[in-house]
Amino acid sequence: MAKLLNLETSEDVNSLFVIGRILKVHGIKGKLKVNIIPELLPFIDDISSVYIVKKKYDIVSVSLFKKNSIILSVENITDISQAQKLVGNDIEVDKKFVIEKKGKNIFELEDLLDFQVIDQNEISLGKVKDFYKTPHFSYIELNNQKLIPFIKEYIIKIDNKNKKIYVDWNE
Repeated sequence: MAKLLNLETSEDVNSLFVIGRILKVHGIKGKLKVNIIPELLPFIDDISSVYIVKKKYDIVSVSLFKKNSIILSVENITDISQAQKLVGNDIEVDKKFVIEKKGKNIFELEDLLDFQVIDQNEISLGKVKDFYKTPHFSYIELNNQKLIPFIKEYIIKIDNKNKKIYVDWNE
């Protein structure tokens, strides 16, 4: 597989991990309100840079806002019009950072392609063919066109070694 590189920085962008999404602009000085993966909130001060649309931005300041939100200020985004262009985009960090902070059970949905999906009764539902990301959560599509929400309520266990996903799913 060919590596994807950021043409501006020559950095490998295959090693990025989505940690949140820009919800809206906060104030007039280019600050961003970002929804963050809750498990990473305790480590948010340890992040020195983020990627938005595969472009690296150094963090100027970050502060907790409400529940799973932060207010983020990044270099070179200094006014509301610049910030508005970034709304709706994902915030990414180096995958190594997330693995270091959260542990080795980190993966991207792309990593789950061709995994066998098995329900709570040990019945195979099919193999992961594709996935869909929505603003609220993601879905995995099976090779038989079934869609399963990829959220904690339905995912029992992911067995990376045997390429299986165990789900609590009733059709």
